[in-house]
Amino acid sequence: LWALAGLFWWRAVVEERPRAWYSFALVVALSVYAKYVVLLLVGVLGLFTLVTPRGRAALTRWDPWLAGLLCIVLVAPHLNWVVDTSFSTLGYAFSHGEKATSTLVRLYFCLTFLAAQIVQHGMLIVLLLLTVGFGRLKPRTELVIDGRQVPAFEQMALLTMAFAPIATALVVNFVVGGEFRQGRGTALFAFSGIA
Repeated sequence: LWALAGLFWWRAVVEERPRAWYSFALVVALSVYAKYVVLLLVGVLGLFTLVTPRGRAALTRWDPWLAGLLCIVLVAPHLNWVVDTSFSTLGYAFSHGEKATSTLVRLYFCLTFLAAQIVQHGMLIVLLLLTVGFGRLKPRTELVIDGRQVPAFEQMALLTMAFAPIATALVVNFVVGGEFRQGRGTALFAFSGIA
C-alpha cells in the first residue's frame, strides 16, 4: 500500500494525470485501515506538493480536492470508531517499548533506529557502491532512466519519497521519547532502491 500510494501520487503530480488522485485517495484510505505509518508518507508528499510550484499547479484542478473528500468519506467510519474508543489505537501505538527518561536516551533510541535502517539497507548500499564504481571502473555520471535525463523535480521527488519519511520517523521518535521498533521502518523502504 505504501508503494502504491507513492506510485499514484507520482502519476498525479509528476506525470500530471489528474485521475490518479482518486487511486491515491483509495490507497491512502485502505492504508489508514491497515497501518497508520502511511500517514508519514502522506504528510511528506503533502508538504512536497505544497512547497513545489509543480505540486501547487497539480492542486489547481478539482480532482485532488474531490479525491481528498473521497478519502475522508472512506476513512470516516474508522475515524468515528477511533473517537468512540477514546483514541485507543493511538494509545496502543505509543504504549509499546521503553520510554525515554532523558534526552540522551531519546537520542540513543533514534540512533539505534537509524542504525537498524542502515543495516537493513546494507545490501542496497553494497549494490550502490558496485554500480557507482571507483577510478576507471566508474560509469558515466549522468543519471539515465529509460534513455532520458531525469529532471531535477523528479530526482527531488524520489529522494523525498525515499528519505523524508525515515527522517520524519526519527524526529517523531525523538519528540515522543518512545522506542520506535526497527521493524516498523520496513514500510519506509519502498522507494530506497529507486532513489
